[in-house]
Amino acid sequence: MAELDLAHCLEVGKVGKAHGIRGQFKLHSSSGQPENFSDYDEIILQAKDGSLQRIVLVAVRIQGRFAVASSKTIVDRTQAEALTGSKVWVAESQLADLPDDEFYWHDIIGAQVVSSSGEEIGILDTIFATAGSDMLVVKSGREEVLIPAQPEYIVEVETDKVVVDLPPGMLELNKK
Repeated sequence: MAELDLAHCLEVGKVGKAHGIRGQFKLHSSSGQPENFSDYDEIILQAKDGSLQRIVLVAVRIQGRFAVASSKTIVDRTQAEALTGSKVWVAESQLADLPDDEFYWHDIIGAQVVSSSGEEIGILDTIFATAGSDMLVVKSGREEVLIPAQPEYIVEVETDKVVVDLPPGMLELNKK
């Protein structure tokens, strides 16, 4: 069996609590879209001690804000409980192709964020999901600015640059 390697993988979530008595477990998506787990044939779990375990998924169903998964190798509640808190990784090759006007978060992390007038705002550090919209966390030196990832604010997205058009005062208002 090949050694597990996270070099060409993306962290997509975390394992939640066991679900039921037959080895099912909850998967929480970092993007807030648990339905994405239905697209993966297998996942790699990284335990808190750093050890890696490949899990072939046999079934995934969406239940509210998380997915419930099952595998042939995790067959009882005790085994499922042992997975709780593990990071969930998937191989980049399992990600679906996107239309030209869409992108994966990991594709733009590290991009320069500039205003439509050319003002440098900072570097895109991370993105996180909220109930209202995704938020861009842009760092400039020691400051952080939060920018909603809404179509009315995002003008252009490239792998190395994100152009935003923000209303007057929004940058100052959203500085963290």
